[in-house]
Amino acid sequence: VRKQKPPALTDYRKFKPYLRLDFDRRCAYCHIPEDRYGSAGNFAVDHFRPKSRREFRRLVCVYSNLFYACRDCNLYKAAHWPDEEDRRLGRHFLNPCRIDLSKHWNVAEAGNLVPVSKAAEYMIQRMKLNRSELLKFRKRKADQLLRIRRLEIILSEVPGGTFSKREGLNLLATWKRELAGEFGDYWNA
Repeated sequence: VRKQKPPALTDYRKFKPYLRLDFDRRCAYCHIPEDRYGSAGNFAVDHFRPKSRREFRRLVCVYSNLFYACRDCNLYKAAHWPDEEDRRLGRHFLNPCRIDLSKHWNVAEAGNLVPVSKAAEYMIQRMKLNRSELLKFRKRKADQLLRIRRLEIILSEVPGGTFSKREGLNLLATWKRELAGEFGDYWNA
């Protein structure tokens, strides 16, 4: 995800424009885009390892510890960090810059995340990643993906070179661009 090398800054809040671009204007945790959540004003700089904890104070302005997060994810995660017992049991936050989150949960038909690891279960519960607006967002994404897959099947059965197949391919390309605009890099995941 990290594409930029921002300058050394002493105020973590000044990293927000860099993080905004690195995270494609989406929350690092729930992937909701700015335009579905109001605006950039509803997003903040989150400290993956909380700045309020003594052992992480040196990471306050370390770019790799900073994430672009929607207001809700930032609020629910807050200064929470798993204790030693939680970590021993595999319950912890997954770092979306180091781990493919889609390998830790599945998306059910209704849009809810179903954990396949203890870490995912912990993160989904702690950050309330199955809240109603996220369910609607994921459901819409799934519906759009189904629409594209259906068109791909129909187009695979149309003889090559016909005008309708070209039109269909153009429509498919248009839909894929629209999905990329709405869901960013996550539209096909």
